[in-house]
Amino acid sequence: MIRFVVPIILLLISTNVAITQTDSIGVFLQRDENSPFTGPKKYMWVDMKNIVTSTQVGVGKLLKVYTNNGRADQPAYYTADQCAITPLVEGDVTVMAVQRVLVGGIWDTVTTVSSFTAIEQPEIRLMVLEDSLREACKLEFFLADKYKFRPLDNSYAVANTFEPLVFDKDNELVGKLPKSRGTVIDCSVTNLPFKIEKGYRIVFQVMVRDMQTDLLVPADEWVHIVE
Repeated sequence: MIRFVVPIILLLISTNVAITQTDSIGVFLQRDENSPFTGPKKYMWVDMKNIVTSTQVGVGKLLKVYTNNGRADQPAYYTADQCAITPLVEGDVTVMAVQRVLVGGIWDTVTTVSSFTAIEQPEIRLMVLEDSLREACKLEFFLADKYKFRPLDNSYAVANTFEPLVFDKDNELVGKLPKSRGTVIDCSVTNLPFKIEKGYRIVFQVMVRDMQTDLLVPADEWVHIVE
């Protein structure tokens, strides 16, 4: 695999550009609003666009961005504080960004260096643990490796609220189950306006959070046939 390395000389086009590696100016990976974590997010998915943002959110402008691993989608000149980094291989990702920043009330152009780590994205499927939809209106599932069918460890968790759709044997939409979060769908306390029959299909998709890196990955859409 070819790794693209940007010569430092390309970053020194202007004599007004200074190189800084301070923690106060650089780029960072934003956490989603449901993240239970705080502090810097340091991991990226391989072969996925990972959005980096200037630490001077709403003020700083990314003029040019380079990386030693993969591709950097260039921001619009003097207008954007974000761009996407797509690593090609696992390992170190160094992001060098020429930024227009505001320091002490004075505009300046600096080149910042930020470091991340790229990891492979797992492929995840859902598998049924217990189907008691017809008897108790509950369905429990677990997260599994897509190809090995083995349960994933506690490093992964359902990250979003989801609303399963219910289809009858003729593939007609019957309705929805209550919004759920986690690996248990419980509609026993809800008066459903329809009855769940054998052969009905329950369809939904969840986002999964890697609890070690705080990265999100979509599990395959799950189609469960009621027993």
